[in-house]
Amino acid sequence: MGGDHGPRVTVSALLESLSHHSNVSALLYGDRDELATQLKYCQDTSILSRIEVRHSDSSVSNTDKPSAVIRNKRDSSMGLALQALANSEADAFVSAGNTGAIMALGLYYVKSLPGISRPAICTAIPTSSGRSYVLDLGANLDCSAEQLYQFALLGSMMAAELDGIEAPVVRLLNVGEEDNKGHAYIQDAAALLENEPLINYCGYIEGNGIFAGGTDVVVCDGFTGNIALKTSEVWLLW
Repeated sequence: MGGDHGPRVTVSALLESLSHHSNVSALLYGDRDELATQLKYCQDTSILSRIEVRHSDSSVSNTDKPSAVIRNKRDSSMGLALQALANSEADAFVSAGNTGAIMALGLYYVKSLPGISRPAICTAIPTSSGRSYVLDLGANLDCSAEQLYQFALLGSMMAAELDGIEAPVVRLLNVGEEDNKGHAYIQDAAALLENEPLINYCGYIEGNGIFAGGTDVVVCDGFTGNIALKTSEVWLLW
């Protein structure tokens, strides 16, 4: 129900995805009438038979604060979908909605992995030699050194698993590559990463280095990462 365009986009995206993946089925949460309006455009009964609509009387708006969602909208379409994930009724959760609410409800219902205090938003950024995973991109505006360390571990595991890289190169996004640059928490995170044998930490990287290649994982707080992402989107479109 969320995002900039609501069911018109999310339902059509789901139908397109199911048309390409015949082994996938979906639980669709939201206002039953609005969802039915969009589903009627699909004439393929084999696709429709793999969709189960589950009604919700409320939804999370883009302006809802995460704390208010936890108090008042745990049974929203987003909340019910995450409950299904937590209860093993679903294997994955997809939403175009309020990022802060997703993180809050996700932590409330699904919890985090042992040793990981906060989830991070990650995406693959194209570079001159392939791609680099960048995280966090907006889930956590303020991060501690320990959380940056955790993001580095998650990103390294992702690059190793998805791209088959034996020892992914991990760097911290900073205002300079010198050891004395950046906030204290970034320098503290660097110290943690330098002493972690499971992570191939290779120092700092500046913003213009993200696209240069040679780095598999770039780690930063969500505020910095979101600005970098949105700026790169504008530049690529231009």
